[in-house]
Order: sequence, then structure tokens, then C-alpha cells
Amino acid sequence: MFTDAPKAWEPGSFSSHQRFHAFAHIRDLPQTERSIRAAYNQHRTRCLGKSGERGASGRWELWSREDNWARRLELWDADVDRQRREKFLKTQLYAVERHQRLTAASLNVATVPIRAVLNRLSDPAFLASVESVPAWSLLRDSLRAVQILPALINAERQALGLSQMEVAVEDRREHAWADRIATDPQATHLAVELLHTLATIPAKDSAT
Repeated sequence: MFTDAPKAWEPGSFSSHQRFHAFAHIRDLPQTERSIRAAYNQHRTRCLGKSGERGASGRWELWSREDNWARRLELWDADVDRQRREKFLKTQLYAVERHQRLTAASLNVATVPIRAVLNRLSDPAFLASVESVPAWSLLRDSLRAVQILPALINAERQALGLSQMEVAVEDRREHAWADRIATDPQATHLAVELLHTLATIPAKDSAT
């Protein structure tokens, strides 16, 4: 049910502008510094241009009781906290969405060499060129992409709130397999045959 009633910390909930003005001074002080005396002296300095501290005005003391400043401050602090939490949740949601977009883009980029190799495996000219350096470079890039895929997949799963996969990753400082295969023509030939076999598996499955 909607209501147009002003909130407890808004001007419309006070019987006069002077009463709201006094409350606004204590409302806007840091929580640890709130006191009627501090609010009143802030009013004297900022609004009246007077110097020197004085005790709290008796009128402000009366207003604080009649207008129940303590309760109004509780409601104000609760609303500020709610707004802060909503802003935090929105920021989190934006970060999650951004991470999802980044990981999806990274996966697309990382699998480009793999898709390029698989698409060209049926091309005799490509298979013939595998023995050349450019072909080794393409294969090396595809194998490197395969090595980083587990990390990218886990990043995507984390961005989606899914559990992480446990993947055993070789230490590249000791086992740079992609570079070693790419510099060995026989290993390159065997790797291409493996990729070709993997590429033809879906076709065999669909035929059955």
C-alpha cells in the first residue's frame, strides 16, 4: 500500500522548518560525534556566524524530546545502511556480469587457433603445409590454447556461480609441450593425426 507520508527525517514530518533544521544538524553529524551540544554549536558557527562553543540550547533539548530525535536517527541510519547495501549489491552484480562477458570473450579468442586447425584438417593443402614452420606455429598456438582452457573455464564457472573443476596442470617451466611438439616434425605429424581423429569422431557418431 503506497503512502505519501513524509519519512521521519524529512522536513514534512516536522511541525516547523526550525525544528527540522535543528534535527538536520544532528542527523548529518558522524554517528560517533552526534550530540545536541555538537549539533547546536555547528548551527551557531555555520548558520549564525558565531564563534566559541556553548552548551546546547534549552529549546533544542526540548525539541529533541518532543520530536523524538533518537527514534528519527535510528530510522535515518537504517535507511542509509539499506541504500549502502543496495549499492554494494548492484556493484557486485555489475562485476559478475562484466566477468561473465570477459571470460566468454577470452574463451572465444583462446579457441580461435583450435577451430582454425579443425576446420582445415580436411584440406589436403593444409595437411601438406603442416611440415612447414607456419603450420607448426599454428599447431603450437592451438596447443597453448588447450593448456589455458581449464583456467578460462574455471573463470567462467566462477563468474556464473558454479563450482570449480579440479584440473591437473603441468608445470610449463619444466614441460613446455607445445613448444617441444612444434619444433619436432614427427611429433607435429602425430599431433595432427590426433586432432584429425578427434575431428572425425562426431561424424562417425552421427552416422550411427
